[in-house]
Amino acid sequence: MMMFDNLYLKKGIFYIVLIHAISFFATLMIVLVMPKLFSVDDYGYWQVYTLYTGYVGLTHFGFMDGLYLKLLGKNYDELDLKILKSHFITEIIFQTLISVFLCIYIFITFKSNRLIVFLFVALSIPVINLRTYFQYIFL
Repeated sequence: MMMFDNLYLKKGIFYIVLIHAISFFATLMIVLVMPKLFSVDDYGYWQVYTLYTGYVGLTHFGFMDGLYLKLLGKNYDELDLKILKSHFITEIIFQTLISVFLCIYIFITFKSNRLIVFLFVALSIPVINLRTYFQYIFL
């Protein structure tokens, strides 16, 4: 039993180091290489995009937090998958509607390069929030 725990610990540490190394090199590429490839304006738009996608998580209006609190302390085997499926479908519909309404608003309101930035932010709403859904449930 002790050998299994030691092997499990080593694998866990290896995965953590690997994930942080990948994250470090991705960040290094974004910080050092992207400014060389993009113009100043394009890099500014990229920074605006990353800023606004940081706030995309607010568009689930606490739905994920409430679900997380409801399921807190349960093992995966104890979860009712039918309820999780219905919550997931509800969240897909809700996030898609928010994204569609924001896309319509963006097309009406913006006419410059900011239209593309805000359009991609609106399109990333379902993707980011559904990723968060799975992170809350399965991590």
